[in-house]
Amino acid sequence: MHMIFTDYSAKTLAPNVDRLETDPSLSKILVPVDFSDCAENAIRFAVAIALRTGASIKLFHSVQLPLQTAEMVAYPIDTLERDAAQRLGNMTVEIVDWLQKEGMRAIAVHHQVHVGFAAEEIVNAALRDGSDLIVMGTLGAGAIEGRILGSNASTVMQHVKCPVLIVPDNAEFSGFKRIAYTSDMHEVNRPAVKMLVDFASHFGSEIQVVHILSKGDKLDPEQANVFRDEFAKAAHYNLVSFHIVDDEDDTLVHVVDEYVDSNHIDIVAMLTHRRGFWEKLFKPSLTKRFAVHAHKPLLAFH
Repeated sequence: MHMIFTDYSAKTLAPNVDRLETDPSLSKILVPVDFSDCAENAIRFAVAIALRTGASIKLFHSVQLPLQTAEMVAYPIDTLERDAAQRLGNMTVEIVDWLQKEGMRAIAVHHQVHVGFAAEEIVNAALRDGSDLIVMGTLGAGAIEGRILGSNASTVMQHVKCPVLIVPDNAEFSGFKRIAYTSDMHEVNRPAVKMLVDFASHFGSEIQVVHILSKGDKLDPEQANVFRDEFAKAAHYNLVSFHIVDDEDDTLVHVVDEYVDSNHIDIVAMLTHRRGFWEKLFKPSLTKRFAVHAHKPLLAFH
């Protein structure tokens, strides 16, 4: 049987962590599980975060309703629910046993199965449980040609209030040393900044606030200075720097791609409600080589 932590040790997921911190703002992590390699990778990231925050983890699976009566006969819903619950239970035991074997502090791990459409049930579960963070996996760009995110992840990001961490299947956890936070440098979203800083502080992450200056756009220096001052007041965090990157060819995704690679970024954070930037960034024709989707996690704030 394939094991989630076969090639992982405490030194891999939690170096220098000798005790659990307690973070009331990040106490419940929801991890949607479809039993794929992507989901297992998301579980590893969730465990790494929980070890630093003291959060509990809930593994969640949605049994999709069959569309045809014949399928319902062949695959009874109660059987599917029971099988899924057993598999989630095995995963739960594996996580707990691995933590104990590695000598790590215990974290609470639960599991739950619901019947319905995946994205809708994930959103409902997050609202019902008061989840503080959703960690979910998605296939790499090569596996989903022309789409930046799987449809479930995209839908969940748009309908939940808590942050969502999207973990590509080929991303490997090595800490979050550098976070790139995309910004238009016009408005400081204080709740998002607070959540970002809370998250970064558990990893000692450097936050690089990045503004992509598209072709033909101009940035008012005075406005940029006001933004920096307001961001600093909202963050109260020393490891913050500000960067302006020119997008002369109007190829936003490639510019972000290059910035992520050249600056050794471990995770990209952004606001989903910035419609202009969001829609341009995730326009299907621009996503073929987007590095965030290819091998770096994306932390989305609503």
